[in-house]
Amino acid sequence: MIIKVRYRLSGSLMRQVLAFKQSSEPLEAGTYDPDSEDGERRTASLRKTEVRWILQEDHPALYAEIGRIVLEHQPRLGVKVPLRFAGGMQLATYRLGHHYDWHPDVCDTDPVKRLVSASILLSDGFSGGDLEFRAMDAPKLRKTGDIVLFNSAEVHRVAPVTGGVRNSLVAWFTQA
Repeated sequence: MIIKVRYRLSGSLMRQVLAFKQSSEPLEAGTYDPDSEDGERRTASLRKTEVRWILQEDHPALYAEIGRIVLEHQPRLGVKVPLRFAGGMQLATYRLGHHYDWHPDVCDTDPVKRLVSASILLSDGFSGGDLEFRAMDAPKLRKTGDIVLFNSAEVHRVAPVTGGVRNSLVAWFTQA
């Protein structure tokens, strides 16, 4: 199940996240790999993205708002168990040619069992870079602040960016 919520993340919270981007160094994004030394595999053919981790203790208002939105819309996703954040939120920056190939947000070997994913678009003025789902009727992120919630097992991707810079905030939820 994939839904687009009726309202957007507030401008003040989006500005707070983007200000954090200016004050922190990006990391090269990876994907979960329990066999690698640091638990991540970095393969540019699968994912080319800059990421920054946003921690709850540093941004409590942002976490409160995202948590409220997800809990409010959780029944529409068919998830009946109590939820909590599954770790930190990820600020992803996609520049020209950056992408994230088809994947779900769950992995059998991952110790954290993600149930719900949230993606919030933080920028516009870029081309390409669409969040796409294999499900044909999936909603699109089109405007800054748009939020899409989905079951973490939904296969999705971020298409290659062909111009500009795409910024998004991603959060995951697991059983409380």
